[in-house]
Amino acid sequence: MKVRFLKVGKAGGLLLIVLCVFLSSMNFSSCQQSCYQFTAYIQVDRGCGSSYSHGDPITVYFMIEAILISSGESGSSSGMQEPVLNQAAEECPMSLPKNPPPSSPTSPAPDYSSNALVSIVDHLPNSAGSKYLVKERTCTINTICLFCGTVDCDSGSGTETVELIAEIYTTSGIISLRSFCSFYVDCALPQSLPSNPAPVCYDYDADGYTNCDGDCNDFDNTVYPGAEDLCDEIDNDCDGQIDEDCLDSSITLEVSPESINIDDAVYLSGVLSPSRVADIHLIFTKPDNTMFTTVVNSNEEGAYSFSFVPDSLGMWSVSATGKGDVKYRTATSDKVFFSVKKIKTSLSLRVNSVLLYPSEEIRISGAILPAMIANITLTIEDGNGNKEKKVVSTLADGTFSLSHTTDSVGTWSVSAQFGGSGNHESSSSSTVHFTVTREESALSLSISFENEKTIEGDTIEIIGQIRPQRATTILIYLENREEEPSFQVQSNADGTFSKFFTPKSAGIWLVYARVPEEAKYTSAQSNTLSFSVEPAIPDLALFNPVIDSPSVEPGEQVEIHFEVENLGTGAAKDIVIYVIARSETNEKVIHEEKVAEIGAGSQRIIHLEWPADPGVDTLFIEIDPSNQIQELREDNNDAAQQMDISFKRDISVTGIHFSPEKAREGEAVKITAEIHYEGELPQICEIEFWDGNPEKGSRIGPPIEFDLSNSSAEIRWEPEPGNHEIYVVVDSSKEVNEFDEDNNIMMNGITVEETPLPIAEAVITVAAGISGGIYWYLKHVKRSLYRTGKQISQKVHEIPRGPGESLGQGAKIPPGVQPAEHVPSYIAKNLLKAGGTTAASEIGAKLYRALYSRYYHQGESQPADFERAVQSRLNLLEKVIDYLLVSGGYIDIEEFCQEFYVDKPKLLEILDFLSWNGYIQEVVS
Repeated sequence: MKVRFLKVGKAGGLLLIVLCVFLSSMNFSSCQQSCYQFTAYIQVDRGCGSSYSHGDPITVYFMIEAILISSGESGSSSGMQEPVLNQAAEECPMSLPKNPPPSSPTSPAPDYSSNALVSIVDHLPNSAGSKYLVKERTCTINTICLFCGTVDCDSGSGTETVELIAEIYTTSGIISLRSFCSFYVDCALPQSLPSNPAPVCYDYDADGYTNCDGDCNDFDNTVYPGAEDLCDEIDNDCDGQIDEDCLDSSITLEVSPESINIDDAVYLSGVLSPSRVADIHLIFTKPDNTMFTTVVNSNEEGAYSFSFVPDSLGMWSVSATGKGDVKYRTATSDKVFFSVKKIKTSLSLRVNSVLLYPSEEIRISGAILPAMIANITLTIEDGNGNKEKKVVSTLADGTFSLSHTTDSVGTWSVSAQFGGSGNHESSSSSTVHFTVTREESALSLSISFENEKTIEGDTIEIIGQIRPQRATTILIYLENREEEPSFQVQSNADGTFSKFFTPKSAGIWLVYARVPEEAKYTSAQSNTLSFSVEPAIPDLALFNPVIDSPSVEPGEQVEIHFEVENLGTGAAKDIVIYVIARSETNEKVIHEEKVAEIGAGSQRIIHLEWPADPGVDTLFIEIDPSNQIQELREDNNDAAQQMDISFKRDISVTGIHFSPEKAREGEAVKITAEIHYEGELPQICEIEFWDGNPEKGSRIGPPIEFDLSNSSAEIRWEPEPGNHEIYVVVDSSKEVNEFDEDNNIMMNGITVEETPLPIAEAVITVAAGISGGIYWYLKHVKRSLYRTGKQISQKVHEIPRGPGESLGQGAKIPPGVQPAEHVPSYIAKNLLKAGGTTAASEIGAKLYRALYSRYYHQGESQPADFERAVQSRLNLLEKVIDYLLVSGGYIDIEEFCQEFYVDKPKLLEILDFLSWNGYIQEVVS
């Protein structure tokens, strides 16, 4: 039986097992005077002694256990946590072993490497030899490791054995362990599978020796009878002995220096004998008994060296192990020891002054060596033994500083202490002394006045400052012939102080300030200041009288506003205010009010309403009319306001009418203006009629003197054809003072049509179904046609033929219309079309007005419908005019309607419009 690992050749060849997982690391802790017992375990998932068949999955579990045995204890204590399977083990489709390896210890072991070097050999049944399944792989101690595969019966049924070989590196040397697990393999293949039995004699590793020749491991081509016996824990020559020809070797180890500061390096060196190039394992034991290994290489002389910077304080140990090779066994040195100490530090300290006054700031500074960021404790002590501790932090260069303010007189001292850190020793500075002496006080005083003169009731501000600057009690004294008040105030931290004072009596005042003697400062008194206080007198004045509106009708409410302000220095009390209405024959008080008090600099706004009395022409406002209040001035206590109370007067134009409403050229029109008036007005008023705005238009006749007893005025007018805006203006000179001047003008518009030209030939009515030629006549656009043709003719050279000559496509130049000179016939045609468009735009404006008056203005159409109807007619009008121009003034109704898909009634409507307005005349062709 064999366990598959990976395919190596033909289908019936031996297969190895797939390595699934090696797992996690371990955590060590220390113990004293202890030794360790190591045990190796190997097992399969069904348990040792169980049975497997061909094709069964199989999982092999193994573990290297370290048990701590301490001196003075009768039993053993475990040194690891419970063993844990790596999560990758879930990839194996089998269950955990029925009898798993023993639980791992619960506390760490300190003097061996955390990993063991593991090899697993598969001893096949029926003397089929053996094969490495795992060779020199690591497995973490006290942790279950595993790999999985499939049973493959190439060598027949029988008992198969897996052997675990482990090497553990300790400070005393290398420990080798072995463990075995056997199980039965049933190689009866299923009938459905083809039989492929293995040969009795075979040479799988192609080393020239079969199992029948005595090859004890036919899966390793370095193993066969007579092979060189290498120093590799394997029976290479199949003589039943392992490594019988290996030679011993030795290794030395030295450390320099044996004592260093943290962050310094220690130098390790030694020699491996016999000299050779090999891996040297340096096994370090830290002060906390945890271990780690570093691998270096020896040179051809066997010498090696390593520079190392320890990361923790205390006693360290290290041993060296030289890895064996095919000739030499592994060698282990004795332990060497070195100590790691903290770094010594020193503190310096100084002050910026040794003599200062109380409350004056002193600067304390210093530095620590070697430079680092650390907390420094400063102890500041006064002459009475009172201490204060302050903690400051150093900068990256090791310097520190502190500003301190003293609060008592005497000799002070300051010292600095560093409490040490994980890598640095503690240290203290020397003591530095300084002296604080008493300081003399000085007091200054001034007075701040609000005004140039101080009046009774005014407030003054007494301002001062004490030096040295400090917060203390200040006494302020004032003297007057009637009183001597005093105050106690507190100065600010900057020594300034102030006190507001309101003198109650007039006269000369004196003021000074004192500060009592203090423990750290002397007493002081300021200079004496004087100031004068004048008696307070009010002064009432009237401001901003407003009457809204000054021009009113009798009985209307009039709003009266004014302000009473006290311009004096004293308050005015019991103030009487009168508002008097005066006419030519009478006077009466319409408002009386008594104000209790108006302080100096204050004001009172008076607001009242009065129904205006007829005949009043002046309002008087009087303050304190009987002069009961003593004031600085008496001439600013009254004011007068003129009034204009009368009835309302107004003239307005309310309507303009024309007769007839539709006028023709040469026809007289009567213009009637409706006039409305109210109030007492003069009997006669002028009215003006204007054709156009009075500012730009022309006046129709002279101004008319209108008797206001009538309601309308008339004038006759013979207008020119066209659109006219008629303005009527009444009282244009504004001789009448009216209530509303904006309604004295009005405008209304009228259109005067041209008189149709006389028709020389017999005029007939063009009715539906009658085909006839129509000559055209464009009275107002002939000049436009000539101008347009002149522009076109500037770039042509051919002289056209005379009137009536063909223009091409049957069109002729109409009689009475001469194109511009020097215009070729093909351009004359385009010229006529351009003239037609011009004519259509001018005639279309008149058509639009006619349709508007006929339909939309009479309310028979909606705006959208009306605009569509007008646009349709304007389009047809342009086609008709273009057709007349091009065809020489002749139109055939039937032919036109068929060519342009036009309804005959619509065409007749346009022709009727052109005929009525004199643009065309109808004649039988």
